[in-house]
This record gives sequence, C-alpha cells and structure tokens, in this order.
Amino acid sequence: MAKAAYKQLKVLLTVAGACLAIVALGFWLNLIAKHWDAIQAIEWDTAAWVSALAALLLYGLHLALSVQLWRWLLVMLGTVHAYLPLQAVYLISLLCRYVPGNILQYLGRVYLGTRIGIPLATVSMSVVLELLLFLMVAAVIVVTGLAFGDAVATGNEAMRGAGAQVGMLLAGCMFIVLLVKPTLRLLHHMAPQRWQLPAMSNWSLARLLGQLLGILVIFVILGLVMELMASGILKVKEPRFLFLTWAFALSWTLGSITPGAPAGIGVRDAVLLALLSMHYTEEQALALSLYSRVVSLLGDALYTLFAMVYTRRQFTGLLRKPAHPS
Repeated sequence: MAKAAYKQLKVLLTVAGACLAIVALGFWLNLIAKHWDAIQAIEWDTAAWVSALAALLLYGLHLALSVQLWRWLLVMLGTVHAYLPLQAVYLISLLCRYVPGNILQYLGRVYLGTRIGIPLATVSMSVVLELLLFLMVAAVIVVTGLAFGDAVATGNEAMRGAGAQVGMLLAGCMFIVLLVKPTLRLLHHMAPQRWQLPAMSNWSLARLLGQLLGILVIFVILGLVMELMASGILKVKEPRFLFLTWAFALSWTLGSITPGAPAGIGVRDAVLLALLSMHYTEEQALALSLYSRVVSLLGDALYTLFAMVYTRRQFTGLLRKPAHPS
C-alpha cells in the first residue's frame, strides 16, 4: 500500500515538474522571440568571439574538475579508478540529462559505473552524495548572497564586504562537514544489510573539505563564464561576478530539484532571467540567459566529443553491448 502511494506520488511530482518546466520554457522562449531583433543586433566583434571561446574553455574546465571530484569521492568510498574510464562514464551519462525526467543521467552513471567494475552500492552512493554536496554548497552560496545582497550586487561594495562573505561561506562549509558524516552513519545504521553500503574508512576532514572547496571552485568557474559573456559580448562595463555566481547557483539549484525538467531546462532559464533582470536591462538579461544555455549545450557536446576522440577505447568499451547483460 505504501509502495503504491509512493509510486503515485513520484509520478505526480514528475508530471508536475515537467509541466512547470514546459510553462517556464514557453515563457522564456516567448520573451526571447519578442526581443529577438534586439538580441540579434548585439555586435559580435573580435573581443566577443574571444570571450565566447574563453567561456567554452572554462565550461570544459568545470566538467574536467567535476570528473576529478567524483573520482576523489569514489576514493573516499574505498574504490580507486583511473581518470579516463571515469571521464567516459561521466560524460556519456551527462548527455542523458537532456532526456525528460531529470534522473536518467544518474541512473546512466550508476549503470555505466558498474560496467567498469565499480560496485553497485558504491557508485550509487557516490552519485547521491555528489548531488547532496553540490546542493549544500549551492545553498551556502545562495544564503550568503541573500545575507550580503547589496555587496553581492555591486562590485565596489562587494570588495569591502568580501571578508564577511568568505567567513560566512567557510562557516557554511564547516556546517556541511559537521552534518555529512553523522548523516552517513545514520544511513549505514538504517539501511538494510543487503544494500551492502561501502565503508567510510577513507573519509577524513581534509578530503571532505577538498570536495567542498572543489565544488565551490566549480560555481566560481561558472560565475566567471557568466561574467565573460556579460563583459565581453554584451559590453557591460560594471563587473558583477559575485552576483552572477549567486544567480547561477540559485537558478541551478531550482532547476536541479525540479523533477521532470531535463537539465533544468525552462526552470533554470526562467529563474536566471528573473534574477538577471534585477541588475541588467531586459534585452541584456534575455541575451545572457540565452548565451548561458547555449554555452552549456555546446560545452557538454564539444567536451564529450573531444574526450571521445582522444579516449576512444574507453568510450567504445562502454558503448559496446556487454557480454553478460545481467
């Protein structure tokens, strides 16, 4: 009875999330269509193309760092694997996030992870922990931005309040450190023995802090991507790097937790547009939200293609039909 109710709730949430994503996407695309002439009128000079290329390279760097962080997380769970096979698993499953449902990327990584020899319980736990850590760090960034709203919004005031903001970020990360291990112990205690959850013998404060710092660096990189597009393409003179990092973290979080929204499409874009409209003109906000989505789509595709060309053996091995389908 409880299982049937849970399945019905899951289906209901997925349908509701998909409907929300469709409505948000329609709203965003409608505004882009209305202002398409103004967006097309943006001049793409040499500096704009250089900024766009740098944004794509930075986006690829964030993907490479994400793979490495997942590798370190697996080490913390007692499994050591080379970078290139993990990269193939990560990137192939990453493309699945554009499939409606917003969960196939995680299921795909679990399946492909077992194909390269990672225990099912270990790869499953690593995917869940990775998502939780990303959401926690994003929440710390969002709360910090809300607490120092005026400082985050403008560059000069942001520099004055930088010490307080860094202090709050560190305090938030320490709170996560204190929260994670008891949560894992509780999970081990409550989980059925047949799940065979991996031991936490390789967990340490330094490794966990390294994970949190790495995730924070990823959000910083994505904020830099937004700043490059704002200053290099839209020619916005006043830097708003901290605000853009905060806006991206908030929009990414809401897009990630919306069930049924593939890659947060629609939800992330509409939220990002609303936040950008606080400090940019409507045309600038629309263009920046559009460029952000294009960079993520192109970045995922191009980095995966680049990795496939230079690590063909790992990719073909994963895409080949397994000898034992079970």
